[in-house]
Amino acid sequence: MIFSTQILKSNNNSLFVKENKSIYEDKSLFVETLGYILNEGKQMDSLIAESYSQQIMYEGIASDILKSAIKKIDPIKILFKLLQSFIDLLNKIWKNFHTFMLDFANKNQVIKRYKTKLMNIENKVYFPEERYIYTNLGTTTSYTTFKNDLGKEYSSLILDLSKFRDYKTYESLVLAIEKIKQELDLSDTYFDKVRGEIVGTQNSIAKENFATELYKFFRNDGSPVSASNISPNEIKRITTEYIDFSKILRSIQKDKSDMEDEAKRLQKDIMSIKLENFVKDSIPEEVQRMFIRVLEDKAKRIKLTCDIYLQVFSAKLDAAKESYNQNNKILITACKTIIKEELQ
Repeated sequence: MIFSTQILKSNNNSLFVKENKSIYEDKSLFVETLGYILNEGKQMDSLIAESYSQQIMYEGIASDILKSAIKKIDPIKILFKLLQSFIDLLNKIWKNFHTFMLDFANKNQVIKRYKTKLMNIENKVYFPEERYIYTNLGTTTSYTTFKNDLGKEYSSLILDLSKFRDYKTYESLVLAIEKIKQELDLSDTYFDKVRGEIVGTQNSIAKENFATELYKFFRNDGSPVSASNISPNEIKRITTEYIDFSKILRSIQKDKSDMEDEAKRLQKDIMSIKLENFVKDSIPEEVQRMFIRVLEDKAKRIKLTCDIYLQVFSAKLDAAKESYNQNNKILITACKTIIKEELQ
């Protein structure tokens, strides 16, 4: 036994002295991410506003100059930048979470030293605090739908561009544009549906309710367990989960890496698009302006989609952090119970 009974008798409280908190321990990554999203949204609005200003400058120009104007307005670069912003924020919140986990995991060695006793505990342990049953931490809650959503956005972008290039008559082009505008849904209804699908429900989730629904999704519908006895089997499960938390970390990191790789793939695909190849010299001026607006609306839609996934990911990291912290408290309580029994 690493800690002798005599040592425990003389100073058992010193084993559980709480060290200074990590700067990330009480910080919500979800709230922090909302701040990032707000700031990035302002930057994107500025980019689009600049693009609109350039459109006005180029109104009434000859069609052969439009191709040059497109290069200066460059909606493709806007798309690329917003995807890069998504990648950067994804890595930023992951780094903050990972720093916390590494710091916290090294703080209390008592649990690791008492692992065997915890795995063989026979009595219930009373935990005096309210607690949650954390759910959906080890599942890839984001990547599959993220990949599908980005894939659909790219496919529809190419299809829309082809309609500009392949039209036969002015009337058919106008009808094609109207259809594109209808399909390019930026409504709350559309994004409410996206939020619901990401967390595996057919029900729509309004923007103002999303934080609450994510909280419930990662906490067994948000229902806490009151202060109560925890069974030996539950203590053993918590011990295994605590000691092997790297498994959950790997799963979450894979989620992050897969989304990052998909965003980079889309970046590569869109940078291969040459917009000037889709512009016919005969396109009327008002249609030229609509062409740019459609691309900018597409950028807005991708940006809003990425924002939703960032919220899901950061909410998941918050739940994982809280789960580890809660398990630590439960196991420290169990260790104290074991020590108390040894001293009797």
